[in-house]
Amino acid sequence: MTTGEPDFPGADDIPERIISNDARLAHFVEANDRWEEIPERLAEDWETMAQLIAYYESVWREDVRDFPEAQYGVLSEDGVWNEMGRFYQSMKEIADTAARIVREYERDNDPEVDPGTTPTDEELIDDAADVAGAEIIDEP
Repeated sequence: MTTGEPDFPGADDIPERIISNDARLAHFVEANDRWEEIPERLAEDWETMAQLIAYYESVWREDVRDFPEAQYGVLSEDGVWNEMGRFYQSMKEIADTAARIVREYERDNDPEVDPGTTPTDEELIDDAADVAGAEIIDEP
């Protein structure tokens, strides 16, 4: 990737579209590094939430009854309930947004939807493997 530094003849004539799109590329190099971590982080957070839900649905009421003066947020009915709801809503919003982005990406880059695009070599290989009955590992 280039640094965008003008160190070659004619560098002063570089169109703004190249400079701005180079900045977009740099942004997505960093963004993709962050996004690659998200599935694992979500799975870890879900495991923790599932354990909290299990507690809330089992002995939580007994703990609230037996320790009425304890100052722990987990003994607040609204606190636990609200965070469970926030997590659930966030997951739905993430799923909806991700599904929309995938649909738009596929619509804009699928040659069957947009005949003006050409399949990549990888897509051609995948299609040939499908025909041959080979197992496909679908990775971006």
